[in-house]
Amino acid sequence: MSFINYVTHRGRTYPTGIRGQCVEFARRWLIHHDILFENVEHAIDIWNIPSVIQLSERQSVLPFYSIPNDGHSLPTIGSLLIYRKVKNKLPYGHVAVVIGVDRKKRLVYIDERNRRNHSKIIPILENGRLGDPDILGWKMLL
Repeated sequence: MSFINYVTHRGRTYPTGIRGQCVEFARRWLIHHDILFENVEHAIDIWNIPSVIQLSERQSVLPFYSIPNDGHSLPTIGSLLIYRKVKNKLPYGHVAVVIGVDRKKRLVYIDERNRRNHSKIIPILENGRLGDPDILGWKMLL
């Protein structure tokens, strides 16, 4: 039995990573949305990925922006929240997928793996930052 998960998209099979891990979940989610990011060793490494591949027939390379959690902008659906390394809590960082943003209620909804509950609601604070001090920022296509 393999611990590596695979997903088939547009007739091609892609390895997504170790089953049940946050990076595998994020890769699988993006592949289903026609986007592939390079292999990384740890979730925090996603922060430094400069581009992704659009898996359409053209295999376009697209910029993959790192947006800091500084209150100047908000993530959008499909953004990857990147959590910083936190000793004894998140030694490799963490990644989650934004599945909803409610600007009126000031909430961001995420889905994630290998942490409690698999989904979470994060408040948008008065200063515009996301209300989890471990969030470094998010990755997104513009």
